[in-house]
This record gives sequence, C-alpha cells and structure tokens, in this order.
Amino acid sequence: MIVRNDTQNDTVLWDNGKERLYIFEIPPENCYIPDKPCITIGFGYENARYKGEDVFVFVGEQYLELRNKIAAVSRDLNGSFRLYDMGWDTDGYIDINMTTNGKAEVTGRLGASFSPYSLQFELRVDQTVLTALLRILKI
Repeated sequence: MIVRNDTQNDTVLWDNGKERLYIFEIPPENCYIPDKPCITIGFGYENARYKGEDVFVFVGEQYLELRNKIAAVSRDLNGSFRLYDMGWDTDGYIDINMTTNGKAEVTGRLGASFSPYSLQFELRVDQTVLTALLRILKI
C-alpha cells in the first residue's frame, strides 16, 4: 500500500466541483515488473463523501494496445476501453465509454474486490478526460 501525503502534483482528469477523477505519481521504488517495459500510475476518485485510490501497472504489448485504443477513441469520439492493472495486484478497473456529443460515461472500482476497502463509482465526463489521459500515457 502506498501512503500519500502530497496531492499537489496530482493530474486532474475531471473535476466538476462535486466529483474528481485524478492520476497521481507513483514513487520509482514502487514502479515494478522487472525486465518488462511498463508504466505504473495511480488513479483516484473522490466526491464529498468518499475517496478511493488504486495503482495500475500497464505492461509491454498490452500497454501499447491500450494506448492505441485510447488514441482511436479520442480521435473518433466513439468507442470504449478499460483501464486495469496488468500487473495482477488488483482487480480494480476504470471503464470509459463515449456516448454522444463528446460525452462519456465512466464507471469503475478502485481497490480490489477482495478488499474491504474498494470503492465503486460512476460519473459523466467529456472528451477532455481523454486528452489528459493520453498526455499521461505519453501518446
């Protein structure tokens, strides 16, 4: 488990004043899967009553496929994709499904389902979430 005290460097994907979806940096000592190209990213969601965070590892060829899928959804403003931990430490996920007029539905679970501390959430966002996500994933 990663304990975070500094949230100033979080990258906000969505904040409508009531709900916030964000990415946070993982310290290098917690980035892992030796000898495989990967990126480790923390995801968080919070509203007035609840807050949840999870860490996803995106690995090798699957990571490249995911980046390409997100780029296609961003370009076409159509389709969907799932962010999930490819390092198999959690079964948390974030699903993003484009609807109409550049809007998207986001559903997810942060924290493992086998943990008493998981958070399920659902929110409506717009296409700006994709731009911020692509920037973080270095597309």
